[in-house]
Amino acid sequence: MSNPAISQGVEFSSNKHIGTKWYKFSVQCSYNKGVFSVWNTAGSRWVATSIPCKRPAAGKWDHLTVNTQISNGKAVFQSIVVNGVTHPINKSFDPTTKPSSYNFGVHFQMDGNKSGNRYYAWVDRLSYKAW
Repeated sequence: MSNPAISQGVEFSSNKHIGTKWYKFSVQCSYNKGVFSVWNTAGSRWVATSIPCKRPAAGKWDHLTVNTQISNGKAVFQSIVVNGVTHPINKSFDPTTKPSSYNFGVHFQMDGNKSGNRYYAWVDRLSYKAW
């Protein structure tokens, strides 16, 4: 990130649509809250974890892995790995219902400040594995 002081946080998200069930696996690093949060799709709200999330230093690379699965009809957040350290989450949420489809998506989101000040973030080697 070019100027982390401007950023309010970042979000990493994947989703999978199976028939009428839509599973969303969003993880937010909110610098103001100081912890990672996960998205409760059916409840339409962020749920805080106890996993620390610190504002990065400018120009510093961090490595993040989010482990999820669909189990017993729920979106399960298993763990987050931050720079090689695994943090269990073990939270699960019901999907929402949408018109029938079969697809998946992945995105990265930068959460800026209320003034809309410009900054840059770089994402490298983003991968999504499904089986």
